[in-house]
Amino acid sequence: MNDPSAEAIIIATSSDTHIELLYEAVKAKKPVLCEKPLSANYQEGIKFICTIDDDAAKKICVGFNRRFDRGHASVCNGVHAGHIGRLEQLTITSRDPYPPPLEYIPRSGGLFRDMMIHDFDMARSIIQQPIISVTAHYLCHSPWFVDR
Repeated sequence: MNDPSAEAIIIATSSDTHIELLYEAVKAKKPVLCEKPLSANYQEGIKFICTIDDDAAKKICVGFNRRFDRGHASVCNGVHAGHIGRLEQLTITSRDPYPPPLEYIPRSGGLFRDMMIHDFDMARSIIQQPIISVTAHYLCHSPWFVDR
C-alpha cells in the first residue's frame, strides 16, 4: 500500500479483513476500491466511517459489480426505458456454480452477507424507488454441505 508507484488500492480479500485493510489504505492516502462489505460487523463499519476525515472518505468506493454485468444492465435499462412494462414485483434468484472452498466459509460473511448484498444493490438500481418489503430464502441441495 505504501509503494510510491501504486496510484490506487484495491481491497478484494475475504470480508473479515476489509476494515483492517481500509484503515491501512486511509493512512496511505490513496484512492481505494473496496469490495463490499466495509466490515463484517455493522458497528465496526460505522466506527470506521466516523473516524476517517472527509478527504479520505471521498477516496473510498465500495464495489458492487453486478449492476454493470451486461445481462443485469440490460434488464435495468429495459425497465427504465419502459420496454419491459410496469414493474409490479422483482424476484432475484442467485446461485453459485460450485460450493466455496472449506477454508473460505468461516472467514466469509455467509451467503446472505457476501452474495445477497449484490441483489439488494441490483434491486435498488432497477426499481429506483423505495423498496416496500424484502423476503429472503436459503436452500442448499448439495450433500457437500450436509455431510460436513
